[in-house]
Amino acid sequence: MTGFVRWGAFRSSEKIRRATLANAARILGPGSTPAEREALAKGVLENFYRFCVDVGRSAKLSRDQLLAEISGVDGTEHYLAARTAGAGLVVVTAHMGSFEVGLAELTTRPGSVHVIFRRDAQGGFERQRSSLRRRLGVCEAPVDDGWTMWMRLRDALAAGDTVVFQGDRVMPGQRGRSVPFLHGHVELPTGPVKLSRLSGAAILPVFTVREPGGKIRVCIEPPIVPTEHPDSSNGGGEDPMLLAVGAAVEKFVRAYPEQWLMFEPAFIEDRQR
Repeated sequence: MTGFVRWGAFRSSEKIRRATLANAARILGPGSTPAEREALAKGVLENFYRFCVDVGRSAKLSRDQLLAEISGVDGTEHYLAARTAGAGLVVVTAHMGSFEVGLAELTTRPGSVHVIFRRDAQGGFERQRSSLRRRLGVCEAPVDDGWTMWMRLRDALAAGDTVVFQGDRVMPGQRGRSVPFLHGHVELPTGPVKLSRLSGAAILPVFTVREPGGKIRVCIEPPIVPTEHPDSSNGGGEDPMLLAVGAAVEKFVRAYPEQWLMFEPAFIEDRQR
């Protein structure tokens, strides 16, 4: 079934075909062949189908059932190191693996969990997603709420809570900056870095990846401790914290390119064409 869906979507939608092939070329590099790029693009579509199935299935599962989907957690020592660095945690992740399973794992740790998101225009999907988060005890923080949301999140971090961002894509209403990424540049949201500096909380990159048997592995990377931007006075130059976030995301996209669910041109060079 996944192969049929992958073939149909790739052939029937020129927009998806062009975007996934462009992303594949940037991920694999100029030495890759058209056949390799097409195989990667179709692999992304296959993983997106699995993701959609997971979202529907997760809506009916309890937290314990979601936790049973986890095969293991790598990097617990990084979590402990981040917790000693300051108040709360700013978690950044990427559009890969299972976001819901990752949230369930975070709810087993100290403090409440707040997730940044943008309200979806599709009411049915939004209700399904919100229902699952309520069952997990996750607090929603919609970017649509503007600056008041950021003040609430600052206070939540001061209380030792965790705030979760999708750190690989700039949503409408968010600001972003370009960073080097594989064979090009991508725009990453600056919100996690700003909130980290505002609150003193470390940024903790956390990724969920799907294993061949279908289980999810949670991977925790070393924390990014808040530091001043060396060029903050004029807003120029590269931000070392944002570069570190980009490097963490890049590591997992390089290792699991078929699981990076991007259906728009992800690289700035391809958007300018």
